[in-house]
Amino acid sequence: MKSEILFAYCTFPSGEVAESISQQLVAEGIIACANVFPPHKAIYSWKGVMQSESECAAIFKLNARKAKLLKGKIRDIHPYTNPALVFWRIEDGLEDFLKWVYAQSL
Repeated sequence: MKSEILFAYCTFPSGEVAESISQQLVAEGIIACANVFPPHKAIYSWKGVMQSESECAAIFKLNARKAKLLKGKIRDIHPYTNPALVFWRIEDGLEDFLKWVYAQSL
């Protein structure tokens, strides 16, 4: 079961947007939970122009079966044209926590 748990990293233009989308994803059972982090500075090049903006990040915890659904949902509701969303597979951790994530996002 351990390899069936994913964490996903996603960035947002503000804490309010991150919280709103996270709440929707939990309510719809797509993710088990989210950790929303305070604003930080994002520095990147977009269409050849250097950008420096404040944004927030969230880590989503979910069953691997929901990864495709999460990708589609983020694409549909995220305000960015090209939202950052990446996954990493959880190979080990406290068994009770991993079971909870698995069950919450079946």
